[in-house]
Order: sequence, then structure tokens, then C-alpha cells
Amino acid sequence: MISIANCFFFAIFSMMPCEFSTQEDQTLEARQADVTAQRFFSIVEKNPQRGTALEKVFAHHLQLGTLDTFVANLQKRAEENTNDGVAWMLLGLFESQRRSDTQAILAFAKAEVLRPDDPLPSYYRGQCLLRI
Repeated sequence: MISIANCFFFAIFSMMPCEFSTQEDQTLEARQADVTAQRFFSIVEKNPQRGTALEKVFAHHLQLGTLDTFVANLQKRAEENTNDGVAWMLLGLFESQRRSDTQAILAFAKAEVLRPDDPLPSYYRGQCLLRI
């Protein structure tokens, strides 16, 4: 015969979420998320423009709390190789995405000079100027 106390404990434990996830599973998921973000970043690097890939990389770093470090690394990359138009474009895109419009305008202006056949740096710089 089932007592009321047994029914109470059964009801309480059946409502609790079952989490069998181990530390290894969480680490594996984190590594998979890093690999996915790196793949999306390689897409943005090949074709620097706004879109899903940029948003995925941005969201990944925002969620991990590494966005400032990531943008600082982009800044360092652009400053070390001043003739790399893609680096300046990437810096502008991520600065614009986090609404640092002044920094984005400066990066897009450098990308305009280094990528004269690409209309996107001018277009994105104009959008940032409108926001200001």
C-alpha cells in the first residue's frame, strides 16, 4: 500500500529536471561551439559583410564574455598589417555590431582606401554616420 508520504516524495522527484550531463559533455559542447564559431569566422573572413555568419560569431563571443578580447585581437591584427583591408573591414563590422560607431567609422574609412573596388566599406561607414 502506498502512503501519502510516498506519493508526496514521488510527486516532488518526478517534477525535478533530470540532468545527467557531466563535465565532459559540457566541455565537448563548448569545444563544438568554438569550432562552429571558427567556421563561421572563416566565412566572414572570406567575404567580410553583415549576415548570419557575422551574427553567429558575435553571439558566440558575447555569450562567452570574450567579445572585448576578440575585438582587441582584431584591432591588433589590423594595426600590425596596415595594408590588410580585410582586417580593417572585420574590425569595422564587429565594432559596428557592438555599436561602437566611432571606432567602426575609422576602421571602415581605412578599409575604403585599401579596398577601392568594394562598395561595402563606404556603405557601412555611411550607416554608422547616420546612427551618430
